[in-house]
Amino acid sequence: MRNTAQDGLNVDDVQGRLSRISEQYRPGLQVDPVYARPRHVFRISRLYRKHGILVDLGGGISVHNGVLAQLGMNVHVVDLLGEYWERKASEPTSIDNEVRVLEASGVQFIREEVAACDLTGYFAENSVDVVTSFHCLEHLHQSPKRVLESAMRVLKPGGILLIEVPNAANARKRVALLLGRTNYLSYNLFYYSADYRGHIREYVTDDLHQLAHNLGATSYRIFGNNTYGGRWMESIPSRLRKSLDLVLKVFPGLCGALLLEVAKS
Repeated sequence: MRNTAQDGLNVDDVQGRLSRISEQYRPGLQVDPVYARPRHVFRISRLYRKHGILVDLGGGISVHNGVLAQLGMNVHVVDLLGEYWERKASEPTSIDNEVRVLEASGVQFIREEVAACDLTGYFAENSVDVVTSFHCLEHLHQSPKRVLESAMRVLKPGGILLIEVPNAANARKRVALLLGRTNYLSYNLFYYSADYRGHIREYVTDDLHQLAHNLGATSYRIFGNNTYGGRWMESIPSRLRKSLDLVLKVFPGLCGALLLEVAKS
């Protein structure tokens, strides 16, 4: 976590809020399983700005947004919600309860297609503290140019654009390719989908350098993260997992996910 004395965050308080919001979600949905906690804590610690405005692109029903809203941030999520999520699920299911839980926490939803959204239609230029996109861009069928360029316009000077995407060339996928396996999702997930909502284009570090250049960024950094994973991570002993995490972060191109952090000048 960041300095708690400086920003008012408290690790135990954040963990408690995550638990309470998760318990209010529909039982069995497992939006916030135990292995996802480090991911949510990581995001909250990086994004929290006291009384700040945050816009999350494609954030859906992410638990961390509810916690940030409870902590006093003005949180907006751009997402099609059920129109996207119900078609993505193997068995259509309503997310109305999860949306109500987040709205009760203070989260506000903008129900619009992410790639087509012009944020200047909702926010004044130089008014937003943070714009985020976590594991959304790889799902877009259209270029993110419109929404990301508008994000740079609505950000305050010194504001942050933080994008996280799966790494198409992480260590696990490199080994899989050598063994003749794919670095994409299961082919059958695509083959048997009437309306495919999986990954369209995954990213590597060079892509994020090019993206930063396209956005006119003069101050940015690219780094790796390994908090986004499934239950297979739990099969790795905790001590070994932490050691691998430290080693991989020295080489972002091998990490499970890549992050681009742009500071508006």
